[in-house]
Amino acid sequence: MRWLFALMLCLPVLSLAAEIIVITNGQYPITVPPGIDAAVYDIDRQTQAERDLTRNLPKDPRSIAAEMRKRLARISREDLQKIWGPRILAWKYGIRKVPAVIFDDGAAVVYGVTDINEAIRRWKEYSHDR
Repeated sequence: MRWLFALMLCLPVLSLAAEIIVITNGQYPITVPPGIDAAVYDIDRQTQAERDLTRNLPKDPRSIAAEMRKRLARISREDLQKIWGPRILAWKYGIRKVPAVIFDDGAAVVYGVTDINEAIRRWKEYSHDR
């Protein structure tokens, strides 16, 4: 977990121009209807990147460290942001399961909905009831 914190310090904050943020994975594909401003982030990218980074590592711990440094050095800052940014966002908003549709910079989260229009309907219903 320390590496996640260190990574957060190295990466620029993701640009969150969209009013709706969706955090999901490959099990829950999200379709954003036309006219809806939503940013969709897939947390599976990190899992695949970690598999790729650790594939065929040498047995010796010192060799592993050297090889990992080489492999990590080949990843651009932009790619790091794409790979680990969704996990960092999930952590920032306290997301524990996916799919999660985040409104108002984390003021409201709708879980378990892959239909953005349905998530908006639920969010509006929740906001109206408050």
